[in-house]
Amino acid sequence: MGLLLTTTFFGGMWLQVQSLVKNHPVSPGLNHPPIVTITTPENHSNFQPGQQVLYSIEVVDFEDGDSRYGEILPNEVFMEVWFFSSEQEMVNSESQTNSRVDTMGLQIIKESGCFNCHNSKTAFVGPPFYKIAKKYLQHDIDKLVSSVLEGSSENWTNAIMPAQVYLTEPEARQAVQWILANGGNDNSTIYPGINGFFPTRPEATNGVYVLKASYTDHGVEENQQSRLSGNDRVVVYAK
Repeated sequence: MGLLLTTTFFGGMWLQVQSLVKNHPVSPGLNHPPIVTITTPENHSNFQPGQQVLYSIEVVDFEDGDSRYGEILPNEVFMEVWFFSSEQEMVNSESQTNSRVDTMGLQIIKESGCFNCHNSKTAFVGPPFYKIAKKYLQHDIDKLVSSVLEGSSENWTNAIMPAQVYLTEPEARQAVQWILANGGNDNSTIYPGINGFFPTRPEATNGVYVLKASYTDHGVEENQQSRLSGNDRVVVYAK
């Protein structure tokens, strides 16, 4: 554990600001990985089936700042919630492939601001990823990639999707492929924000919920390709 000292100008004077950082060695000129902590709920907490569970996330990054002081944009922090009907199902799932690790498609979705207009399961400005995955098939990928890159309107409502000109064609394709492959998963929901709620299932009397918080930093000024991600994970139960 160490103290990071940074200097800031406030109220007409220079002040030293201390940030308490765990296992975060500082190397001048290099990007440092963010430290992400799920502060609520505690690991292995118990809840009632059907209960709304409050979550809270803290992010500390040497270059970007500290979420406790409003220096981290909330819409760049994500909570991913996975439901399992039993601990054994959780163990079996997490022993397979990289089910808890972001694929490139999901990382592009998080970093490109898609969550500013879309939610994982509920309607927002645009349709949720869940409904997109249920409506379109793999052979619709080219059509959806074109909609992302060129913009579209009246596919769902009167809402207009602006052209995402900052994405390349391969990036848009990876994002669309992730949505079609994973957006329709009933057992996984992604929430943007540092604070929020997620519901436990009223019918699941032995439910296991894996919470994974994540944040990708902005890299360093000299090298924007040096972006690093941090994450934290807790498991809670509803029974």
